[in-house]
Amino acid sequence: MAASSKGYAAIRAEHAVRWRAFHANTAVRLPDKRMERLYRLSLWLVKASQNEETGFIAASMLDANKSGGHACFWDCTFEMRALVTSNQRAAARGLLDFYVAHLAQARKYARQLGRNGAYYPWFSNYRCESLNFENAADMPGIQKWNNGCIGIQLFDPFRYWGD
Repeated sequence: MAASSKGYAAIRAEHAVRWRAFHANTAVRLPDKRMERLYRLSLWLVKASQNEETGFIAASMLDANKSGGHACFWDCTFEMRALVTSNQRAAARGLLDFYVAHLAQARKYARQLGRNGAYYPWFSNYRCESLNFENAADMPGIQKWNNGCIGIQLFDPFRYWGD
């Protein structure tokens, strides 16, 4: 059903139910209510930037759901840590699923560099296509340590949850 046919009250109620369910996984209570509100808003920013279908988290609310947005994958280390440490398993797994779904593109970039494995570009769109180059060999010295950050993102769920 199109959002326009639901009406404002129904859309707002559905929205409120979804966000209550999201925050129910995170039972954090801080003595400073302003800090607690900032904490919840920070989680909202991460989740609101995540595409529901792909798990992709766009940088700084850059329209993940319409145009696809873009991301710097090493920045996603902070978002993954926030999701993992706040017990947002589904959202954290969504980001990991994005990496798995785009492994073929990352392997293509690694081959272009004459390397085995996978190379996720420094800046990417929601299809994991580099925003810096068409062929990874065109910029062989561009940031590669972001792949180490992805390794941290892969390890965090195991470290905190054991899975």
